[in-house]
Amino acid sequence: MPAGRLKRGDPVSDDLLKIEKRHLIEASRELSEIDLLPALAQIAAPTVVFAPSRDWFVRREAPHIAAAIPGARLTPLPGAGHLWTERQPTPLYECVRALALAAPSDVLNGS
Repeated sequence: MPAGRLKRGDPVSDDLLKIEKRHLIEASRELSEIDLLPALAQIAAPTVVFAPSRDWFVRREAPHIAAAIPGARLTPLPGAGHLWTERQPTPLYECVRALALAAPSDVLNGS
């Protein structure tokens, strides 16, 4: 269903939920066959990898991802789940702000 047709709080039929679940399962199977780890070493931008404590998959993989990115910082998020950016966005805002303040002015100005 096109995203524009749904609004937060709108009811969703059981059939659409089943279809979405099937799509998520299919996507997760495909993603498990892709190895992006070698490409992470090419990331040169300041990087923060978040590890929400209540998202077991992300929490388990976050240290490996952070270790593969040169200079990346691993940031644990106690009590946070998979949708932490929606429910607890403050750590993300604070991180982005700190990165922006630490960036050289020529980077922020696009020079």
